[in-house]
Amino acid sequence: MRTDRRKEESKPIYKQIVHYIHTEIVTGTYEAGDKLLSVRELATKLEVNPTTIQRAYAELEEAGIIFTVRGTGKYLTEDKRRIEQLENDIAKQLTENFISEMSKLGINKEKIIAWVKKVEEVEVNVSGK
Repeated sequence: MRTDRRKEESKPIYKQIVHYIHTEIVTGTYEAGDKLLSVRELATKLEVNPTTIQRAYAELEEAGIIFTVRGTGKYLTEDKRRIEQLENDIAKQLTENFISEMSKLGINKEKIIAWVKKVEEVEVNVSGK
């Protein structure tokens, strides 16, 4: 039986790094136009081969999420719409995964919506908003 952690571990390392960078962007660690760590710096930080980081950066660049300035490094896109789209894509994927897992448990759409509302009410009451 596979768990989410195992599913993540079964992905190629460069894909895990792409996901890690996506998360860093969406959570605000990086903002539009920020310089990313160099290939060597990130490889050292994550304890992986620099070639793996190069592959992850290449995928991010191909997707328009980062760009290279020759001689200075890699930067996060300045296109805030592209960053917002990335956030939407991640939110959509998480939602689809959540619905899929709930459906596997035999929980229908109405119950899923009721659970989400219930959790949201608890969160609102706890935070005082």
